Amino acid sequence: MFATDENLRLLSQYADWFADGTFDVSPSLFHQVYTIHGLVHGKVLPLVYCLMTKRSHEAYGRVFRTLKELCPLLAPQTLMIDFEVAAKRAFQSVFPTARVTGCFFHLKQSFVRRMQEEHLIIRYREDGDFGRRVSMIPALAFVRPGGIARGLEELQDYAPSTDDDLNKMFDYFERTYVGSNIGRSRSRRPALSPRDFWSCYERISEGLPGTNNHVES
Repeated sequence: MFATDENLRLLSQYADWFADGTFDVSPSLFHQVYTIHGLVHGKVLPLVYCLMTKRSHEAYGRVFRTLKELCPLLAPQTLMIDFEVAAKRAFQSVFPTARVTGCFFHLKQSFVRRMQEEHLIIRYREDGDFGRRVSMIPALAFVRPGGIARGLEELQDYAPSTDDDLNKMFDYFERTYVGSNIGRSRSRRPALSPRDFWSCYERISEGLPGTNNHVES
């Protein structure tokens, strides 16, 4: 782990953090370079660099515990990460009062990967109406978490029910990010990724970035 005293001071002073891993510049002995950034006067600055050999819960836990040992005054309020469960759980175990949210860019990436698996990319690019309807689905991230399920239902009601390709994407998003209906009731099964994790509503309302793009650039 690499950080200056000044960087740790900034990280303790500014409570909105961002974290991401990159592989392209990682030395051959390591799996990734994991960086932790702080929002300082409206700019996202890289403050801590970690060389990691694994991406496990234990490895991420060691990163965050070491960081807290180096600077006991750290008290982050928010952390934006990609959809890596190990990093999310490790951070929450060390900083349990902080709010961890997912990056909208990574949400869209997972949605695009699903379209590739379903062989729908060409239609998405060439069929304007299909492309618009599909793009509306991940845009539910900008809806208040409590209104996402209703928003999805309205998109489904608005869409042609005979479009099997569109229904595939609705079904995937519902199972993964909203939770499927239980029978005919209004209750839903737990989603694989909770709504309050990937929704950008609160971050945007608070004037915080909705993506980690500045971290990855």
